Amino acid sequence: MYEKFLVTTYADVGAVTIFVWDYLLTIHLEVDYMWSSKWSLVKILFILTRYLPIVDLTIMLFFDLNPGASTDACHILFSVAGWFMSIGIIVAEMIVVLRTWAIWERGKRIGYVLVAVSIGCLVPSLVLQSISFNSAGLETNVGVIRTDGIVFFDYTMIMVLEICITLLNVIISNAIFPLSEILPNDLLLLQRVMHSCLSARVLLHLRKAHKVEISEIELSELGTT
Repeated sequence: MYEKFLVTTYADVGAVTIFVWDYLLTIHLEVDYMWSSKWSLVKILFILTRYLPIVDLTIMLFFDLNPGASTDACHILFSVAGWFMSIGIIVAEMIVVLRTWAIWERGKRIGYVLVAVSIGCLVPSLVLQSISFNSAGLETNVGVIRTDGIVFFDYTMIMVLEICITLLNVIISNAIFPLSEILPNDLLLLQRVMHSCLSARVLLHLRKAHKVEISEIELSELGTT
């Protein structure tokens, strides 16, 4: 049990490190392409996927650094962190779904397919993850260890959605945008961080590409005058 606790703690600290490192690498893009932009659904999704992890990362890191937490305290922490993680992952998936829909030129049929698949996968995933975090926890002499079997099915639902998105991207442009793999429960926070970082990067690079395209059009128009 002690080894499992250490693995979980090290993985969570690694996830926090990746999050901070990625934030520092991309903050200049956020300043250039997000801060001055008008409020829109894309900007709201970006802010959520970018900054919600701060809440659940803080909660989980606090838990990892306080191994003597009681079972009741553990359940409360996991319940709160679980909801934030669930919402964050759903936001990240929404970004990729919208990106896929845009690639398919916002077709109605593809839109219906994406909505149906998203609801069919994310709603059960949200329910399973909520149950998982509300029931997780095994009190030992080294603290409270996260334990549950539901998490496998939770990740399976997310994987089904991402496989569908990947196939649609392959069909239309041979581009693949997978966000996660089926991860052990010990790497749950790492999976959460990867969803946040990768989905935020998708929006930042799309904004950058759009701005570059506009600049090139303006330059070409100036050249013809």
